[in-house]
Amino acid sequence: MSHIFVLLLSVVATHLVASSPAWTWKIFTDEKDIWLRSSCDGVIMFDCRLGAGGSISEMRRVQAGNKRLLSPSFKGEATDRIIQWTWWSDSITNPIAELPKSEHRFNVTQGGNFAGQLSPIISVQIRPNADLVDVYSVPQDQWKTQQHATIQSKISALTRYEMEADGVLKVRRVMLVDVVKLHGKETNFSKLYIEGWSPFDRSGTFDGLALSVDEKGTPNWWYRAGENIPTYPGFAVAKTAGYAVVYQTSQPKANPAVGLVFGTGEVISENKNSAHVLNTMSWNNGIGILPALRLADVAEGSVIDITIALVPQIPAPRVHSPTTVFTDEMAEIVAKLRSNLSATGKSTEHLADFISTPP
Repeated sequence: MSHIFVLLLSVVATHLVASSPAWTWKIFTDEKDIWLRSSCDGVIMFDCRLGAGGSISEMRRVQAGNKRLLSPSFKGEATDRIIQWTWWSDSITNPIAELPKSEHRFNVTQGGNFAGQLSPIISVQIRPNADLVDVYSVPQDQWKTQQHATIQSKISALTRYEMEADGVLKVRRVMLVDVVKLHGKETNFSKLYIEGWSPFDRSGTFDGLALSVDEKGTPNWWYRAGENIPTYPGFAVAKTAGYAVVYQTSQPKANPAVGLVFGTGEVISENKNSAHVLNTMSWNNGIGILPALRLADVAEGSVIDITIALVPQIPAPRVHSPTTVFTDEMAEIVAKLRSNLSATGKSTEHLADFISTPP
């Protein structure tokens, strides 16, 4: 594979040769946007723009003329084809004749909805000395506007971007479960699916998907877009290598590979009816790497904590019960998530105006 091997979400870029390049990070703003930039031995390599709801709205390879690495949008919207989380629940449904069955269910996506309504941003905190950015947001719009009056809930969320050594970008997602109402009556998530939606560019950038590579960087469990990438196979992560990689099959050594590391740990939860799975799919101009949690009986006040990174061992996803007593920084995070449920925020994908330095 490429002599530059980039793993995003994590985003890792490291040479597959014996040398040990020096990777550095920079946080910068461009007009109203926040960018995270990685450099290798002083050469600028990759940029990620933080956008709607705290998602990664753009990823580009600077050395290739800012080449796009994420799938193009469907119709110019800022709420899809971005790296974000999404929640579905097949236990909370409202049939509407004009919508397909898959859109009868609860569905809140980090960036906003299909009509282009953006999730409210509450605050952005930057710790430049720690190479860390915290984005607090409260996504709340159902994916289809036809469901707004019938299905209602908020998700108070923290998305933390931690820029580490060797080009690693670690992403932590902490989400507080709020009251959910169906036809005005409180209900609960007897079924809940939380997916890490990660759509990479297939229009001239990537055409291969590997679920494992050998010690030389050669894919040994792989698929090709347009031929055999499985659609929602539900692989148990414990039976995978804990990561997936998109790459260019025709010239792998001359192009970057972008991957997502999700780990092999099962969900830590009081409810044992849960699963940590890997789903995948492809479409006309994209390849999706979609690690997900399948959960049952998730109560209001639960806190869901997911970390994705390339490190020797990453924390398994965790669902904290509503009665959990938190300590240290987690207590501060959860308190802020609770207070943000009553905050108004501002719906935008341009986050620079929200920057503050934490005390």
